[in-house]
Amino acid sequence: MKITQESTGELTATIKIEISPADYTEKVNKILKDYQRKANIPGFRPGKVPFGMVKKMYGSSVFADELNKLLSESLNNYIEDNKIEILGQPLANDQLTPAFDGDEDKDLEFYFDLGLMPEFSLEFSDKTAVDYFKIKIDETMVDNYVDDIRRRNGKMINPEVSAAGDTLKGEFLELDADGNIPEGAHSHQSVYITLNINFRS
Repeated sequence: MKITQESTGELTATIKIEISPADYTEKVNKILKDYQRKANIPGFRPGKVPFGMVKKMYGSSVFADELNKLLSESLNNYIEDNKIEILGQPLANDQLTPAFDGDEDKDLEFYFDLGLMPEFSLEFSDKTAVDYFKIKIDETMVDNYVDDIRRRNGKMINPEVSAAGDTLKGEFLELDADGNIPEGAHSHQSVYITLNINFRS
């Protein structure tokens, strides 16, 4: 395996990963041989299914899984080992990456675009002015906060009539002209706090 990095802009770069069959063949074959031991296919005794048949049935999916793991691990390790500060996640470059023709016995190339973290520094001194806010908390704020905690963590009950300040949870359903719920009706669950209105269940 060979991994190289090329700068494509002030804060962008492209990583090229070159993979040969030697990088994945052993792992793929090991998994397929495990499939071979466990395969239960009519006409063959357990563990006696020809390897070629198992590879034909499962080879492509196993190869794809192992290739994805190999690319992910290699790319992440390269970024960590080289201490590359990136923004977001690497993006696969489908324009540069050659189309895969299904041939597992050939060298493969994959390209990934990176957004690089800009370098900056902040200088502070004794003369640096910083606003400091002193928040005053009155009894009303405390009471409202306690009430909010009680409301969010209180015990759920099902009274026939709600009172002002109760937190109600309900489901809104679409009804037809006769008041019935039609097939495929739209529904929406919501939570709201009653004010001075009483609701009956």
